[in-house]
Amino acid sequence: MQWLGPLRKIPRPGLVIPLVVLFAIYFALGTFVVSRYIQRAIPEYVAEQLKRKASVREVNVNPLLFSVELNDFLLAEADGTPIVGFRRLLVDFELSSLLRWAWTFSTIALDGLDLRADIAPDGRFNVAELADSFPKGESAPDAKPARLVLQHLALSDGAITFSDRTGAKPAIASLRPLAIELRDLSTLPDRSGEYSVTARLPGGGTLVWRGEVSLQPIFSRGDISLRGARLAPVWGFFQEKVNLAEPAGDADLDFRYRAGYAKSVAEVAVEELHLILSRIALAEQGAKGPLINLDTVTLEGGGFDLRTRNISARRAAVRGGAVQLAREADGGVRLLELLKDAERRQKGKTPEPEAKSGPPWRLALDAFDVEGLKFALADRSFERPMAYDIDLTLALKDLRTYGNTPFKMEAALRFAQGGSLRVTGEASPAGDRGSARARLEGLSLKPLQPMVASRTALELDSGSVSATLQAQYRATKGRAELRAGGTASVDDLLLKEAGEPFLAWKSVAASGIAFSLAPDRLAIGEVKLSGLDTKVVVNKDRSVNLVRAFAPPGAGQTPSAKPAPPPPARTKDDPPPQFPVSVERVRVENSAVDFSDLSLVLPFAAKIQELQGDVSGLSNDRASRAVAKLEGRVDEFGLARVDGSLATFDPKSFLDLRVAFRNVEMSPLSSYSVTFAGRRIASGRLALDLQYKIDKSALAGDNKVELDKFTLGERVETPEALSLPLDLAVALLTDADGKIAVTVPVKGNVDDPQFGYGHLIWQAFVTVITNIATAPFRALFGGGGENVENIAFDAGRATLLPPEREKLKRVADALGRRPQLKLVLEGQYDDTDRAALRARDVATAISARLDRAPAGDDPLPVNARDAKTQRAMEALFVERASEQGLDAFVAEIEKARGKPVQRVSPLLAFAGRASADGAFYDALLNRLNETAPLPGDALGKLAAARALAVTEHLEKALAVPPARVERKAPAAGDGERVKLALDVADQAPKP
Repeated sequence: MQWLGPLRKIPRPGLVIPLVVLFAIYFALGTFVVSRYIQRAIPEYVAEQLKRKASVREVNVNPLLFSVELNDFLLAEADGTPIVGFRRLLVDFELSSLLRWAWTFSTIALDGLDLRADIAPDGRFNVAELADSFPKGESAPDAKPARLVLQHLALSDGAITFSDRTGAKPAIASLRPLAIELRDLSTLPDRSGEYSVTARLPGGGTLVWRGEVSLQPIFSRGDISLRGARLAPVWGFFQEKVNLAEPAGDADLDFRYRAGYAKSVAEVAVEELHLILSRIALAEQGAKGPLINLDTVTLEGGGFDLRTRNISARRAAVRGGAVQLAREADGGVRLLELLKDAERRQKGKTPEPEAKSGPPWRLALDAFDVEGLKFALADRSFERPMAYDIDLTLALKDLRTYGNTPFKMEAALRFAQGGSLRVTGEASPAGDRGSARARLEGLSLKPLQPMVASRTALELDSGSVSATLQAQYRATKGRAELRAGGTASVDDLLLKEAGEPFLAWKSVAASGIAFSLAPDRLAIGEVKLSGLDTKVVVNKDRSVNLVRAFAPPGAGQTPSAKPAPPPPARTKDDPPPQFPVSVERVRVENSAVDFSDLSLVLPFAAKIQELQGDVSGLSNDRASRAVAKLEGRVDEFGLARVDGSLATFDPKSFLDLRVAFRNVEMSPLSSYSVTFAGRRIASGRLALDLQYKIDKSALAGDNKVELDKFTLGERVETPEALSLPLDLAVALLTDADGKIAVTVPVKGNVDDPQFGYGHLIWQAFVTVITNIATAPFRALFGGGGENVENIAFDAGRATLLPPEREKLKRVADALGRRPQLKLVLEGQYDDTDRAALRARDVATAISARLDRAPAGDDPLPVNARDAKTQRAMEALFVERASEQGLDAFVAEIEKARGKPVQRVSPLLAFAGRASADGAFYDALLNRLNETAPLPGDALGKLAAARALAVTEHLEKALAVPPARVERKAPAAGDGERVKLALDVADQAPKP
């Protein structure tokens, strides 16, 4: 017992042995019994309470350090499918918990965590079902959280795998390795701890999350950084809901955040958010190439505040890339079909409406830029795709959903096929007002050829469109107003038919365009057509190329089909057009129309060149009348004119046109004479006066045809030719001037499908020929010569016309062959000149009042149906007579027709509303023309100017010596002309 000796020195040594025994029992129980109990209890608890399987390879309890260690833990479903597991879990409890009166842990270390979150095909989420399996305890609503202090928590080499098996293609993503570290985490009031999270993202990239957190109150703030995150893993979970193939690209993201929850109020704020998306490629599933390629998409200075409901950013930008926007043959647009809402496609299921609470969100973006983004636009619904390639630059500034500062926009588009578009504008945040300016320059129309080919038989070879636009929008009290104005032009257009030019022009330009909604109105100041060149062809089957060219492909291939019935005739009770459209003036310059008839035995062709003139007063107002005046050259010396008025958009209701041809060579018309009379035309010239009058679909035409020196040629046998005594008729009815005059009255209803107007000119040759006279200058030019003794002029003008130049050329040639003769000129005038000069004076005065400059020497025609013109006519009448004189004229008209005159209202005239009493203003114009002042020597000066024009042309253009031309004093005559006479020269030049 010597070993008991030292115990005798310890105070109360009898207690040592029991304490040692108790310690040994405590150590044994903690180390062996408790460890094994925990190892056995965990699987039993999981099986009984959670209905799942669990296993722990080893449990170590250190009763001295108050620590528990679990190794190789696994929790699985009842069928053995793993849910969560780890290699090692260490929990180190501190005795200082007694002093702090809080559960205190110095360390909780978790190594090798493996969490497998899975959504089953039926939609069950294993983690949520596991949480629901734990017993639910009752707690008071105002219960405070348990007092807890966690000095250090560390997760190392962890992995979280998430899988979704609800679709046909399962999606799986893993965070591996995952590391989390927290320090000084506590539920004690006003204490916070630091944390750090790092993870490697699926497919590459890293996540770093650092900050501090408090559990009472609940609060956290910190920084989150993503580097090189790939988009493809995220796509895997949405591939069944979007028609999108696996995308390419990665993302970098940085932001600071602040979040908390106190007094039932959540607070979440994000600051300095910076996002960079790089090398983005999005493609439709199964497609060969991507629809969207973006080099970089950036967001700078982003922010989010849940409490103030603000979302903002300093700048967003798209730099480089390409977008494919195509309309497919079935009418679908692939880009719009990338995203599809799977829930909406389920029958009988509609999305629930979103709950609304609190003030509206305030959105703000200081700047949004797009640079170098290319758009490939295509329409594959045609036989050949229609495509435009666009390079877009865009800048938006001050985008807001609040305040009064307007946002500004600048956009520039360049088309690879040719052309550019620039747009600038601004708009209020509320969207109640805005303005825009746009300039389109030289946009090529050639890419539109597939659309043209689908609707016509034409080929669009070239053409470009340009335009300028200024527009303003304003919405007030439920009323939206739009005002727009600008110019537009289509230049260098060329349409071909079967490889040959069909229609071309140098330019069609519209200026003074004014468009508005509330009130509705489209007004165009002027449309200028320059360099028009088109063909009108009657084919061998007597079809017209215009009909064939503009017919859709395949039209007319079913001859058995019945023709469509004509549209019903419009009645006076039909409502007027809803949208007012007007064109103040259409100007034609340097144009040409080529006509050919291939249906004849001898094909015929003629061309009208140097076509020019004006059409004014075009409008869809039923009371309006358009006035037309056009003129052109036929072949070398011929003249063609169109003059009159019509109801523009309904010519069947009213039309009064006069078409005149002068000095047209007839020998090319042998094609018609051979076909219908079996005879060629040896010589002759044609003058036509065709007058077309339509009133409410009733046509009444008084057409006159005049042939000069008409001579028939040899016979040609044709089956359709009529047997007529043409030689005898021509011999008897040709007058001394070698002319045949024919009057052809035409009457009918243009709505009658049996109505036809054809071959009337040739029919007149065999029915009406009169007025035989002696031909002048027969001795000089022989029996086949033309009557050149009268040089004709237009009424009131002294301009030498092309046909008359030819006459003078023949006279000059004759004088050259006969040096003993001289030419005596006598300028003449008649009452027609007097009326023309007066009418010209009135037209000039009215044009001056309207401040409308004429295109040439002649004033613009007077449109008595135009509101401003009506006001100008009244003012001119008062100036030249008096206000009382105008009142007396009005009273005279009212008495004559038994109803009051409707004069134009000054206020409505300012708005463009003319008087509907057009007959009164026609009468007023006639009275102005009749009473226009004319100087006493005006007619004499006109006749003298005509003689001077002939003299100068002979001497300067045709090199006739001045000594061989003599001018007499002007005199009154029976026509607008210069009378030629022959006399003996004073001294014949030596040969």
